[in-house]
Amino acid sequence: MKAVFREKYGGIENLEIDERPRPKPKRDELLVEVRASSVNPADLYIAMGVPWLVRLVEGVGRPRKAVIGRDYAGVIVEVGNEITGFAVGDEIYGEATQTWAGFVCVKAKNAYRKPVSLSFDATACAPLAGLTALQAIKKAPTVAGKRVLVVGASGGVGTFAVQLAASMGAQVVGIASTRNLEMVRGLGAAQVEDYEEPESLKSIAPCDVVIDTVCSRNFAEVLPWLAEGGVYVVVGATINMNSLLGRFAGPAGAYLKLMLAKKHGRRLAIVTAKPNDGIAEMSGLLESGQVKPVITKQFQLSDAVAALAYLKEKRPGGKISLVV
Repeated sequence: MKAVFREKYGGIENLEIDERPRPKPKRDELLVEVRASSVNPADLYIAMGVPWLVRLVEGVGRPRKAVIGRDYAGVIVEVGNEITGFAVGDEIYGEATQTWAGFVCVKAKNAYRKPVSLSFDATACAPLAGLTALQAIKKAPTVAGKRVLVVGASGGVGTFAVQLAASMGAQVVGIASTRNLEMVRGLGAAQVEDYEEPESLKSIAPCDVVIDTVCSRNFAEVLPWLAEGGVYVVVGATINMNSLLGRFAGPAGAYLKLMLAKKHGRRLAIVTAKPNDGIAEMSGLLESGQVKPVITKQFQLSDAVAALAYLKEKRPGGKISLVV
């Protein structure tokens, strides 16, 4: 089978796209023919082995699992003999590991029915980014009738967060780049401000919830956007590759500064996304059309290196799908 893999950490130039042995499912696993995946910043960082702390999980000296990729949508071609409830031919999706390949073995607990109304590539864009956004919103007591600010509203997680908050009855405010303002409005944001125009950010009235997918500001800068008693939810942070702390700890350094900052009656919540947590709820939202993955670019598996380069250099809005 064709797969995207690396034998050592480093830049994306270390990635190879070549034939690999087809995996064999264990008794409690499903063998899935992958039809699509998606490209996440996490895929780039895992391929590079940064921050260095990630190597405690991925392998200290070299990667334990060569094939990369987290999201998948595909068709079951073999069922382990301990599994019930699934059959060959079922269309499923979810978050797993080593999904940038023609086939992947997944535990039954990581397999969910694909929404009938969605294509494989749209479905594959939902697990990691969509569930990260959903878990972030769940950190707030409620969003119905509340003002919710999404920082990085045009990104993979941000586009889901805007739609989810709007579908739950929130008045959504988004911060995005100039080229993506209209796109964010189209997702349900009542107000969208341009981060490339700092003066426009001063017009943002205090919000009950701030969901920050970028985390490039200190707490004092966020404070004017957050109402008394509000919650600041952090779901990601840009890794500063030019600093030793950034290369070693990644977003942990930024999180530590936020935890030590004076909160002035506000609450801080840091999201460590749990794979597949909330996917049943997400499936219903996808099936009903209340939430739609925003795909801004599509690549073939054979162009996966180019897809990662595009993500790194262009920082596009929405999601990048990877068709297998």
